[in-house]
Amino acid sequence: MINRGGIQVDTNGRGALEYGEFLAVSLHLQRMANDEHRRRAFLFFDKDGNGFIEPEELREALVDDGAADSMEVVNDILHEVDTDKVIILPHI
Repeated sequence: MINRGGIQVDTNGRGALEYGEFLAVSLHLQRMANDEHRRRAFLFFDKDGNGFIEPEELREALVDDGAADSMEVVNDILHEVDTDKVIILPHI
């Protein structure tokens, strides 16, 4: 068994990777890369770094990307994807 980054690579102890072992490692590495891309995308929108994408942050990102400046579009997006419907009030 070879351990790389917290995952078992050579699970049968032969000292070489079989196809299934190679596939498992490949999928794990792909998932790690996808997680990193998602984290970076979230941080792109979360301008103030508080762990939430507020409507104003989403509006700014959409406008920066060339979309029309519309809070209606932002509210529609948030209504569709905000599953817990918790409203975070801004700090005053």
